Amino acid sequence: MQYNRVTSADYGNGFTEDYTYDLAGNRLSLEVSSKKVSGSGYNYPETGFQASLSLDVRASSPETGWLNYYYSKLRINLESTLITELSIAGDTITVTGEGTVNGVAGYTFTITLIE
Repeated sequence: MQYNRVTSADYGNGFTEDYTYDLAGNRLSLEVSSKKVSGSGYNYPETGFQASLSLDVRASSPETGWLNYYYSKLRINLESTLITELSIAGDTITVTGEGTVNGVAGYTFTITLIE
């Protein structure tokens, strides 16, 4: 503890967070580390039409990760070209990046997963 502030948190599931503060006790930074976030799943946003997601991202080097999303009804196929951020807050994981949709570049995305 520094200035009665938490400087580190270990969630016991491979995720840790480290915080730094200025002299007034204001948080300056948050560093998240993890072994990796990976997996795949699907749901049915509309009856008969499946949406699927798969990803593999490491907090220590998100730019080396990947994410794919496909929604059958609209035939949307998102493939990441760059993961720019992996954020973990409690049981919520957010992945942000850039990618292509149906092969066309210039898209950004944010995916939120809840454990």
